[in-house]
Amino acid sequence: MRLSDREALLIKICLITLVVAALLWLVVNPLRIRWSEAGRRRADDRRGFLALKENVEKKKQLDRSISALGDKLGVKVPTGSPNEQRQAFIKEVDEVAKKNNAKIGSFVPSRSLSRRRRTAGTSATADYSISLETNQQGLVQFLRGLGRMDRPVVFDSIDVKANEKQPDKLKVNLVLHTFIFDGRAL
Repeated sequence: MRLSDREALLIKICLITLVVAALLWLVVNPLRIRWSEAGRRRADDRRGFLALKENVEKKKQLDRSISALGDKLGVKVPTGSPNEQRQAFIKEVDEVAKKNNAKIGSFVPSRSLSRRRRTAGTSATADYSISLETNQQGLVQFLRGLGRMDRPVVFDSIDVKANEKQPDKLKVNLVLHTFIFDGRAL
């Protein structure tokens, strides 16, 4: 059986059309789908970036507000994690003691409050028990130094006893609290 030229041309056109359709379906269609998915991801990334940028601006605005309020009230708002704040407080108290000729024998944080759970964006107090040895003038200067610290310090109890071995020295036991702020939610 012999096909006419016209029939052979029609069959060739149909085969070429099928090959082009198969290429479109197998190659171009997946590329188009990937292109549209990439476009959606770019749009989502852009929205995420804009949301992040907005959050950064809000945080900067909050930091400025907190700083202005701290300046207005004359109080430094603690920054950093609660553990960093505790370490900074211990370091500050140690520096105040050294400046005022007070020798710290022990500096013990209270276990009960350090285990209490807090949520981010809340505050609590950190309790400490301090025993030190100094003279009368050193004790007064030490207490004044604690009062001048940037963070609030509340004295719960002060127990002062004379040192039996050295009459000019005092044994002092303090229980005090300081403010710890967990600002991770900001």
